[in-house]
Amino acid sequence: MKLKRLLSAFVATAMTVGMMSSLVSADEAENTPEETVAVQTEETKEKETKKSEEKKPETKKPAETKEAEPSEAEEKAPAETKETEPSEPAETKVPETKEEEPSEPAEAKETESAETAETKPSETEAIETEAPAETEPSESEEKEPAVSEEDENKADEGETGVTEEAKVPVESDKKAAKNEEIPGCSLTYTFNESTKTLTISGKGTMSDLGYTNWPWYPIRDQIEKVVISKGVTSIGNRAFYNYANLQSVSIPKGVTRIGECSFYNCKELKNISFPDGLNTIEPEAFRGSGLTKVVLPKGVKIGRWAFGACIDLESLTLNNVAEIGLAAFRDCTALKSVSIPGTVQEISQEAFYNCTRLRTVKIGSGVQTIGKEAFRNCHCLLSANIPGSVTFLGQYSFGNCTVLGSISIPGSVKTIDAGAFYDCTYLDSVTLGYGIETIGANSFQYLTYLSSISIPGSVKTIDNYAFYGDRNLKKIDIGYGVEKINNYAFCNAQRVTSLVIPESVASLGNNAFGNCSALANVSFSKELIDSIDLENAFPNCPNFHEDGITILKDSIFKATGKTATVKAKKVKKKAQTVAATNLYTFTPKTGIMVQKVSGNSKFTVNKFNGNITVAKKTKKGTYKIKVKVMSTGNAEYKASDWKTVTVTIKIK
Repeated sequence: MKLKRLLSAFVATAMTVGMMSSLVSADEAENTPEETVAVQTEETKEKETKKSEEKKPETKKPAETKEAEPSEAEEKAPAETKETEPSEPAETKVPETKEEEPSEPAEAKETESAETAETKPSETEAIETEAPAETEPSESEEKEPAVSEEDENKADEGETGVTEEAKVPVESDKKAAKNEEIPGCSLTYTFNESTKTLTISGKGTMSDLGYTNWPWYPIRDQIEKVVISKGVTSIGNRAFYNYANLQSVSIPKGVTRIGECSFYNCKELKNISFPDGLNTIEPEAFRGSGLTKVVLPKGVKIGRWAFGACIDLESLTLNNVAEIGLAAFRDCTALKSVSIPGTVQEISQEAFYNCTRLRTVKIGSGVQTIGKEAFRNCHCLLSANIPGSVTFLGQYSFGNCTVLGSISIPGSVKTIDAGAFYDCTYLDSVTLGYGIETIGANSFQYLTYLSSISIPGSVKTIDNYAFYGDRNLKKIDIGYGVEKINNYAFCNAQRVTSLVIPESVASLGNNAFGNCSALANVSFSKELIDSIDLENAFPNCPNFHEDGITILKDSIFKATGKTATVKAKKVKKKAQTVAATNLYTFTPKTGIMVQKVSGNSKFTVNKFNGNITVAKKTKKGTYKIKVKVMSTGNAEYKASDWKTVTVTIKIK
């Protein structure tokens, strides 16, 4: 059998170098054992001698073949093999291929014997030697990685049962899990299994990969600590996305960017120190994480949802940050207070939406815009300030802040957008500064405890439902200058008894004062009465009749300037304000508006109330200021024309 196997190897070698044509020919069927032996090399003869010494009864060979050869299936189906080799003697050493003997099944059946069965394993080996060597080693790699005695024999024939490919990957994979370059950048990482610490080293920025593409993703559940070494300048997008066991992160000075979703939903991450020089925290970087305290360095830009849904965040310090993005701290339900520095120009949409335990808000001078729903649903908010730098209040910016007690809106705010203070149930004091131009729809709707409101003359439009449902309103002052009071603006103000609608008002919308059940007296200009439908503007006002209508008279306003004195000692320490009652005399007593005409720049005139402020450290002396004054009218008289007067202020 050994000889047969060696001959098979020889035939396979001959085929590979182009000699098959000389061996497989029309004369193959007539080849004798002697002719075949003549072709053998000296090496083949030596192996034949060894084989004759080791030869055992031929009946045991099939068992050997079954153990070492992948062709055991052919032994289990001898009938098929017999069809392939009809009647050749057992000594034949040159195997016949299946292609050469397809048409003699009858003879094959007649020549079945034990000798034929002994011949078949060697023939099968020859056929398998001719086949590509790739298929058979791959099966043995999977089934028998260890080298058997038969494998050693195959090694002599150029075959091996264990390939190099089967030996390499296991070791290299273990090394890759501990020390590997990060794709797309020059950084590397090391993971310490005993301390469960991932260390990122090198110089430069970290690449941005999909969260499953980071090389440490397969061991993500083992990582409890991350150390970013000095030299690294950024943390890539989704680098530690949803790492359930991450508890600690060390970020060195020099890191300027924390990528999008980089620590998203890291529930066990409670504290982190942000280095000076950090420029950007990208969207959703820490969204849903377990942070309890955040101190941010100056100049950082906070992206949308960067700390959104951090439900354990109790303490927040914003050190002159540059931007607060959309929903940056939305749903931080444990946060109790926040101070926003003046370096922030805009508090973006939903920035602190649904921070249900937030109690105090301090907004620094410099903030210009409070965005849509910025503080909406902050149900525990007790106090908030709006500095003179703010020019715009967005839609529902403080909507549903149900326990907010008071608010003062400076004249710098040009627009109070729709629903800005919607459903602030306990808001009982609202101050509107002169300069506001638009009061948006629903902006003060459902203020159950609000008892009075004064609308400055700078307001041009009171929009639909602006004060709808404020049923405890007793006093409504509408300044001269208001032009439109739209649909349902003061509907259901059930406790107001009298109104003065200045002659500047050109239109009243449907139900503008509907269901004002206590209203009995209203003063109008004749022009307005002639232009509106009273029944549409005042429906369901059972106490309001024609005899309760007062037609405003033409103004008889007169004004003169007065002299006021300010102590120099007080001016030296801080600016001093002189009240209008000490500066003007006018009759009848009405609201006034004042404009400065000329005078020292150290003196500032308040347009709305006529007060004059003297700047700090103004020198001693007597100063004359020329102003224009007009009456805004009252329940009896119309507004007046402008009148010029001179007031005197002495500092001594």
